[in-house]
Amino acid sequence: MKNPWKIWPGLLLTCALASPAAAFEGPAPAAADDATIDVRCTGEDDSAAINAAIDAIRQRPASSRYAWPVGHVGTVRLASRRCVIRNTLNLTHLYGSGFVGAFWGSEILCRTGSKPCIDATGSGQFSLLGLNLSGDCETDTPAIGLVLARKTESLSAGADHVHLDHPTLAGCFGLTAFYNRSSETTHIVAGGFYNYRDGAYAAIWDGSNFFGFQSAFYPERYTPGKFSSFNENTCDTCIFETFGRGATPLWIGGAVRHKFINGYALAEHAEGAPGLILSFANAAPNDFLDLDIHFENTSLGSLISIVGAEHPTLRSLRINEPIAFASGAIFRRDGAVKTVRIEDANFRVGHFNAAGASLFDEPRAFAVSGSIYCHEAQCQAPENFSGALCIGGACSQK
Repeated sequence: MKNPWKIWPGLLLTCALASPAAAFEGPAPAAADDATIDVRCTGEDDSAAINAAIDAIRQRPASSRYAWPVGHVGTVRLASRRCVIRNTLNLTHLYGSGFVGAFWGSEILCRTGSKPCIDATGSGQFSLLGLNLSGDCETDTPAIGLVLARKTESLSAGADHVHLDHPTLAGCFGLTAFYNRSSETTHIVAGGFYNYRDGAYAAIWDGSNFFGFQSAFYPERYTPGKFSSFNENTCDTCIFETFGRGATPLWIGGAVRHKFINGYALAEHAEGAPGLILSFANAAPNDFLDLDIHFENTSLGSLISIVGAEHPTLRSLRINEPIAFASGAIFRRDGAVKTVRIEDANFRVGHFNAAGASLFDEPRAFAVSGSIYCHEAQCQAPENFSGALCIGGACSQK
């Protein structure tokens, strides 16, 4: 099977500014003292109306006299049950602590084609509440649902501390429903990410611009294949599901101190694809990851596919899998990966669903230190192991 992580190398995505012709209902943009701007949608193309409301808040004077952060205080609220967008919603240039997008009870049907539905590149310290975004599977299917991203690899180009409360991104997306490129300290609560496209993803965390995304709202470019700091993301009780053939729920590369709490991932028609691709391409690290995610179903070839480097090292990796549904190993190397070193591991595995399943695709290729618990006796330990080992009820210290 062709590795799905290779289907979008060097992707160049752009988005166009919405037409200013459409107007939004509610307070005029000049009403700077109104905390909330309501948008009522027509159901034709509401991107201009929503963007006009966002821009009204963007143009407000900074709420702080301090250099950091500089907030653009205000809320854009969708007052209609359903909105349709054919151009990208521009949430860029909104770095600060004051912006809120309130979408509770509304649906945004996205028909942006090769462009993302929502681009929040370069923005940080803002909140999106109750976002319900649908990627149209029949007409102008979008490439990406929501983009959070640093605008360049420079650490001074911050785009951090974004809060997403109960986002639901569902439907068809050419690449992924959710894409985060180096937006740090991002917090997602009860997120639902669903993609029905073949060979695509539900969510991507990309610390090296592996997929080559560029925002159309900045002249600056983020160098493809350039790792930049990508720390401290939390996804609490999040769901990642793919329904397309050969699709993979999660792709992670260049992530440090990312935490997934009580997560769930489903690949309905994986056809041997993994539940998660962990990429070390572009010399990107993947350290101090807490992958508390249960993966389903039996069409998975593995749970975690390690790709992108000949001899990668993972530092302080935690997995918590009560039932391993994959037909093969939990950890599988792609053809280019020769050996894997995992330091300070904390693995908790209950039952294996398949009789031939295992913890590692080749135990001789893995060197592990830390703690391993496997309920099943078929869970073969790596030949090079040091630490606490419990397999099939028998525990020992190596």
